[in-house]
Amino acid sequence: KIESDDELWQNDKQVVPFLNQYYRGCGRDKDGHSIFWIKGQGTPEDLERTSVQAGIVYTIAIHADPGSLREGITFVMDFTSSKKPKVGNEGKLQKINQAYPLRPKTIMLAGCSVAFRAFVNTIITLASVFIKQKVLQRIKFCSIDYVLEQLPEGSAPVYVGGTGGGIENVAEWVRERYFQLPIPEL
Repeated sequence: KIESDDELWQNDKQVVPFLNQYYRGCGRDKDGHSIFWIKGQGTPEDLERTSVQAGIVYTIAIHADPGSLREGITFVMDFTSSKKPKVGNEGKLQKINQAYPLRPKTIMLAGCSVAFRAFVNTIITLASVFIKQKVLQRIKFCSIDYVLEQLPEGSAPVYVGGTGGGIENVAEWVRERYFQLPIPEL
């Protein structure tokens, strides 16, 4: 069954808590565009569908303003506390996540382990045949401190010392931006 937009937000007891647990509220980057910040952690198999739904609506909300949509966003994945054991579905979810239509100006992978960096570098090497060099140059392995230096004061999430751009409830912010999108008449 395909649920309506209203049903997604009214009846789903999982998407709202998932958005608030995995995604972080942020302000704007130095160019005034959205910051897509995700807290890297495993997704239990029973939440795979929820993960996909949350990822889609968050991606839509992040790109809901013309500047972010046309000129790109700052994408941050924080792995600093992702010490949870693997669930076994990471590859499947990664393929889905890579299919989201992101427009990243920069991709910052913060707090990656040496093993994960080696893994990502191997994938980048293999993918370099298919991916434009300018896209590959946007990927940076860095610390949270480096990420914070790249953002205006207060734009980072609360848990790293920012004000989260004033976003207290990520799910509510996503819902508001989602429903503000114009719907073309067909």
